[in-house]
Amino acid sequence: MFPIDVSALAFDLDGTLIDTIPDMEIAANNMLKELNLPSVNRREVEACIGAGLDYFIETLIVTCLKGKPVSSDLLSDANFIFRKEYKATIACFSTVYPGVVDTLQMLKKKKIPIACVTNKPKLYAEKTLASFNLKKFFKTVLAGDSLPRKKPDPMPLVHLAELLKIEMQRILMIGDSEVDVKAARKAGAPVFCVSYGYHGDSSLESFKPDVILSSTRDIFNHVRFINNF
Repeated sequence: MFPIDVSALAFDLDGTLIDTIPDMEIAANNMLKELNLPSVNRREVEACIGAGLDYFIETLIVTCLKGKPVSSDLLSDANFIFRKEYKATIACFSTVYPGVVDTLQMLKKKKIPIACVTNKPKLYAEKTLASFNLKKFFKTVLAGDSLPRKKPDPMPLVHLAELLKIEMQRILMIGDSEVDVKAARKAGAPVFCVSYGYHGDSSLESFKPDVILSSTRDIFNHVRFINNF
C-alpha cells in the first residue's frame, strides 16, 4: 500500500494544524458565566470539538446542565454569546503545532496544492489561519458553512476533488478525529491522523486511519507526490 500516490492534501484545522482550545475555552467560559452556568475545563471543551460550532455549543450546555433539558431560547442565547466572545479571543492564545509550518513550506516548494477542510465556520477558520500567516499556503478553505453538508459527510472532499480536478484517491486527508476518518472513508480518500489532536477518550487506532503521525513532518515518509499541475 505504501507509499501512497498523492497529488493534493486536505488538512483539518483544530487539533491538526493549530491548538485552538485555549481561545475556545476562554470564550466558552465567558459565555457560561453570562448564562449563569458552571465553568468547564480544557478536557471538557476538547471533548466537544470536531462536529461543528452548533454541536460544540449545544454539547457544552448539555454538559453544564448535566443532562437536563436544554431550551431553544437558551441555545440561541448561547450561540450568540459564544460567537461574540470567540470573535474577540480568536488566535489570542492558540498555537501552531510543531512541524506544521515546515510541512506547509515543503508542500508549497513541491507545488502540491493543499486545502483546509474544517467544520469551523469560515469566518473563524480564515481569521485563525490568517492570524498565524498560514492562509497563504492554502488553495482553498472549505469550512463548516461553505457547503450544505460538512464532515463526516464526504461532500467537502468530493467538492475539493472536483475543484482541483484530481482523483479522490490521490487527495490525502490529514486530521485528528473520527470525523475526519469517516469523511475520507466515505469519499474514498486515504486518511492519516495526527496523534496529538483532539480525539477524546477514544484511541486513534479504533478509528482505523491509514497512518498515525506523531508530526505532520512524517507525511513525507509515507507518500509519493504526483504533481498534476
